Amino acid sequence: MKQVKLTIRNAEAGLPIDKAILAYYQELSRKKLRRILDMGGIRLNGKRVQRGSLTVEANDQVSLLYSVRDLEHTGHKKFVLKTKDVLFESKDLLAINKAPLLASKASRSIHTPHVEPIVNQFFDAKGFTYKHQLCHRLDKETSGILLLGRHQKATDFIMQQFKDKVVQKTYLALCYGIPKQKQWDTSKHLSPIHKKTGMVRVVHSGGKPSKTGFKLIESFPSYGLSLIECYPQTGRSHQIRVHLESCGLPIVGDKKYGLNQQRSLPPKLASIALAHHFLHAAKISFKGLNGKKINLNASLPSNFTSILTILGRKNKPLK
Repeated sequence: MKQVKLTIRNAEAGLPIDKAILAYYQELSRKKLRRILDMGGIRLNGKRVQRGSLTVEANDQVSLLYSVRDLEHTGHKKFVLKTKDVLFESKDLLAINKAPLLASKASRSIHTPHVEPIVNQFFDAKGFTYKHQLCHRLDKETSGILLLGRHQKATDFIMQQFKDKVVQKTYLALCYGIPKQKQWDTSKHLSPIHKKTGMVRVVHSGGKPSKTGFKLIESFPSYGLSLIECYPQTGRSHQIRVHLESCGLPIVGDKKYGLNQQRSLPPKLASIALAHHFLHAAKISFKGLNGKKINLNASLPSNFTSILTILGRKNKPLK
């Protein structure tokens, strides 16, 4: 990891932060600087920067933290489904452990990898011609259990369970801050995703109701971090992330929510935190088409395991 600290000079005062950095620090191209910004690796006076157009003043303190190796690979990561990623399969359903940074659904860019074609390629190679359909979604940076139907009846059956709020889900989140309570519920009305910012807001009128239960698993006082279980009772976009931000416990690595509440981490932790946000869909319980209950668990991705190891997690390893 490379760490750079700059003090804005009079000559760069009033410039957008990206232009000010490039004027001072010419080792980076504009494209690479944009990538560092997207990864959350730029801070202004200790606060994470979201927009390259943010203007700076003389004597402002700017810091950059980035991996030289990661910047050399600016293309899209190649994702391949592996046998160990398949958590459950039947003639009706498939459950996978989705990797962080793999989009659930196709985006505007045809080059952005997403789940369905990767899953289909895996089974095509085995001689199966299922046409998998998503039963729900996970945010791109969220890892963990994702359910897919293998025919329309199965997809509709699972989606109806989500609508009826009978699917039980447990997420794990690594958060900045230490909660005062060991267990609590958060209920908020949330706006739709804003078309320009891609963010959801807590609103006092309008919006849709949302509720999440939380439980502290372990705190790490010397780092100011906590590992928290999350039990969403509704399924609004970005719900857990917004609820944790509203509690003053933003998720480590989240580049949209709680930026002003986040704290500096030691370089070794900070370098891992740049990879993605640390929210993982760990457990799910639902009914199969035969009426029998299905309970699934998904192991943590490598970055999540690594950061917990550094923190010195005392309890038994999470399954």
